[in-house]
Amino acid sequence: MEIDISVAVLVAAADFEWTCRRCILALGKSPTKYIREIVFKNKKFNTFKGYPKAWDEEVFPRLGQHIADGLPPSFSFDRNNEAFKLRNELIHGERGFVKSEFGRDKVEELLSASEALTEFAKNQNEPIFGRKIVRIKPRN
Repeated sequence: MEIDISVAVLVAAADFEWTCRRCILALGKSPTKYIREIVFKNKKFNTFKGYPKAWDEEVFPRLGQHIADGLPPSFSFDRNNEAFKLRNELIHGERGFVKSEFGRDKVEELLSASEALTEFAKNQNEPIFGRKIVRIKPRN
Protein backbone atom coordinates (compact mmCIF):
# COMPACT_ATOMS: atom_id res chain seq x y z
CA MET A 1 0.00 0.00 0.00
CA GLU A 2 2.88 2.35 0.69
CA ILE A 3 4.21 2.07 -2.86
CA ASP A 4 1.04 2.07 -4.99
CA ILE A 5 -2.45 2.06 -3.50
CA SER A 6 -4.04 1.18 -6.87
CA VAL A 7 -2.00 -2.00 -7.10
CA ALA A 8 -2.86 -2.82 -3.49
CA VAL A 9 -6.58 -2.59 -4.33
CA LEU A 10 -6.16 -4.93 -7.29
CA VAL A 11 -4.15 -7.45 -5.28
CA ALA A 12 -6.66 -7.38 -2.40
CA ALA A 13 -9.51 -7.95 -4.87
CA ALA A 14 -7.65 -10.87 -6.45
CA ASP A 15 -7.03 -12.32 -2.98
CA PHE A 16 -10.72 -12.05 -2.13
CA GLU A 17 -11.80 -13.77 -5.33
CA TRP A 18 -9.20 -16.52 -4.84
CA THR A 19 -10.43 -17.00 -1.26
CA CYS A 20 -14.08 -17.22 -2.36
CA ARG A 21 -13.26 -19.85 -4.94
CA ARG A 22 -11.11 -21.88 -2.53
CA CYS A 23 -13.89 -21.81 0.07
CA ILE A 24 -16.47 -22.99 -2.45
CA LEU A 25 -14.13 -25.80 -3.50
CA ALA A 26 -13.41 -26.82 0.11
CA LEU A 27 -16.97 -26.56 1.40
CA GLY A 28 -18.94 -27.58 -1.70
CA LYS A 29 -21.04 -30.68 -2.18
CA SER A 30 -19.85 -31.65 -5.66
CA PRO A 31 -16.56 -33.19 -6.75
CA THR A 32 -13.93 -30.48 -7.13
CA LYS A 33 -13.46 -31.29 -10.81
CA TYR A 34 -17.14 -30.50 -11.41
CA ILE A 35 -16.89 -27.23 -9.46
CA ARG A 36 -13.80 -26.14 -11.41
CA GLU A 37 -15.00 -27.21 -14.86
CA ILE A 38 -18.75 -26.55 -14.66
CA VAL A 39 -19.61 -24.18 -11.81
CA PHE A 40 -16.65 -21.80 -12.10
CA LYS A 41 -16.91 -21.67 -15.89
CA ASN A 42 -20.62 -20.82 -15.83
CA LYS A 43 -21.04 -17.08 -16.50
CA LYS A 44 -23.70 -16.67 -13.82
CA PHE A 45 -21.29 -17.98 -11.16
CA ASN A 46 -17.96 -16.69 -12.48
CA THR A 47 -18.08 -13.04 -11.37
CA PHE A 48 -18.01 -11.06 -8.17
CA LYS A 49 -21.82 -10.93 -8.14
CA GLY A 50 -21.93 -14.63 -9.04
CA TYR A 51 -19.97 -15.96 -6.07
CA PRO A 52 -23.02 -15.92 -3.76
CA LYS A 53 -24.94 -17.92 -6.41
CA ALA A 54 -22.10 -20.45 -6.68
CA TRP A 55 -21.99 -20.65 -2.88
CA ASP A 56 -25.75 -21.24 -2.72
CA GLU A 57 -25.43 -23.96 -5.36
CA GLU A 58 -22.52 -25.78 -3.69
CA VAL A 59 -22.13 -24.83 -0.02
CA PHE A 60 -25.61 -23.87 1.21
CA PRO A 61 -27.11 -27.35 0.63
CA ARG A 62 -24.46 -28.82 2.95
CA LEU A 63 -24.10 -26.19 5.63
CA GLY A 64 -27.35 -24.23 5.49
CA GLN A 65 -25.40 -20.97 5.49
CA HIS A 66 -25.09 -18.31 2.82
CA ILE A 67 -21.80 -16.65 1.98
CA ALA A 68 -22.96 -13.52 3.81
CA ASP A 69 -23.05 -15.58 7.03
CA GLY A 70 -19.27 -15.88 6.83
CA LEU A 71 -18.56 -12.25 5.95
CA PRO A 72 -18.48 -9.01 7.94
CA PRO A 73 -21.97 -7.44 8.03
CA SER A 74 -20.77 -4.38 6.14
CA PHE A 75 -19.62 -6.42 3.12
CA SER A 76 -22.05 -6.92 0.25
CA PHE A 77 -22.06 -8.40 -3.22
CA ASP A 78 -24.38 -5.84 -4.74
CA ARG A 79 -23.38 -3.50 -7.54
CA ASN A 80 -22.78 -0.73 -5.02
CA ASN A 81 -19.83 -2.47 -3.38
CA GLU A 82 -17.32 0.36 -3.57
CA ALA A 83 -14.28 -1.91 -3.29
CA PHE A 84 -15.24 -3.87 -6.39
CA LYS A 85 -16.43 -0.78 -8.23
CA LEU A 86 -12.95 0.64 -7.61
CA ARG A 87 -11.35 -2.62 -8.72
CA ASN A 88 -13.34 -2.57 -11.95
CA GLU A 89 -12.53 1.07 -12.68
CA LEU A 90 -8.83 0.41 -12.15
CA ILE A 91 -8.64 -2.82 -14.13
CA HIS A 92 -10.58 -1.37 -17.07
CA GLY A 93 -8.62 1.87 -17.14
CA GLU A 94 -11.57 4.07 -16.17
CA ARG A 95 -9.63 5.44 -13.23
CA GLY A 96 -5.93 6.02 -12.89
CA PHE A 97 -5.73 7.64 -9.48
CA VAL A 98 -6.99 6.58 -6.07
CA LYS A 99 -6.90 8.77 -2.98
CA SER A 100 -4.75 7.05 -0.40
CA GLU A 101 -7.29 7.00 2.43
CA PHE A 102 -10.13 5.72 0.22
CA GLY A 103 -7.89 3.05 -1.29
CA ARG A 104 -6.68 1.92 2.14
CA ASP A 105 -10.27 1.58 3.33
CA LYS A 106 -11.13 -0.60 0.34
CA VAL A 107 -8.03 -2.76 0.73
CA GLU A 108 -8.87 -3.30 4.41
CA GLU A 109 -12.49 -4.12 3.53
CA LEU A 110 -11.42 -6.76 1.01
CA LEU A 111 -8.73 -8.27 3.22
CA SER A 112 -11.04 -8.48 6.23
CA ALA A 113 -13.62 -10.26 4.05
CA SER A 114 -10.93 -12.71 2.88
CA GLU A 115 -9.88 -13.34 6.47
CA ALA A 116 -13.49 -13.90 7.55
CA LEU A 117 -14.11 -16.46 4.80
CA THR A 118 -10.82 -18.20 5.59
CA GLU A 119 -11.85 -18.45 9.24
CA PHE A 120 -15.33 -19.66 8.26
CA ALA A 121 -13.85 -22.54 6.24
CA LYS A 122 -11.41 -23.36 9.03
CA ASN A 123 -14.29 -23.47 11.53
CA GLN A 124 -15.99 -26.03 9.26
CA ASN A 125 -12.82 -28.17 9.45
CA GLU A 126 -12.06 -27.35 5.80
CA PRO A 127 -9.03 -25.05 5.81
CA ILE A 128 -8.18 -23.48 2.45
CA PHE A 129 -4.43 -23.19 3.03
CA GLY A 130 -1.75 -25.84 3.21
CA ARG A 131 -3.52 -28.56 1.27
CA LYS A 132 -4.68 -29.56 -2.15
CA ILE A 133 -8.46 -29.55 -2.29
CA VAL A 134 -9.60 -32.64 -4.15
CA ARG A 135 -12.90 -34.43 -3.74
CA ILE A 136 -13.76 -37.27 -6.10
CA LYS A 137 -17.25 -38.11 -4.87
CA PRO A 138 -20.18 -35.80 -4.09
CA ARG A 139 -21.10 -35.39 -0.46
CA ASN A 140 -24.15 -34.39 1.53
